[in-house]
Amino acid sequence: MSREGGSLAVVDETGSLFYLAGGSPPFGRYPRVFINMYNKQNERRVTQAFIQERPHYVLARMPSEAGDPDLSTWTKYFGPGPRAYSVYYADTYTNLLSLIHGRYQALERVGPYELWEVRAR
Repeated sequence: MSREGGSLAVVDETGSLFYLAGGSPPFGRYPRVFINMYNKQNERRVTQAFIQERPHYVLARMPSEAGDPDLSTWTKYFGPGPRAYSVYYADTYTNLLSLIHGRYQALERVGPYELWEVRAR
């Protein structure tokens, strides 16, 4: 993606791994978007960055379902991911996902991750 000039934003706790693997600089100032969004003011700042800077692609970790046969594998290597009952970032994740759904179109899903591309204006 970065070779083609596209920017990438990763919506997951393990974003650094994907930026490294994709050869793409982190979106925004920090590679781990949820660490950066520890209060409502920062959440608004990151949301505005998504709106104004419009990364070309977004890789978003989708909630893992209890019945998913690969749940333990993904959790082992990439952490538990977003959960509706999480006390840490459920509202932040829900808000970002809502923004992504409104401005991006899903390209494909791999395990618990979905790759989204920005919609034409």
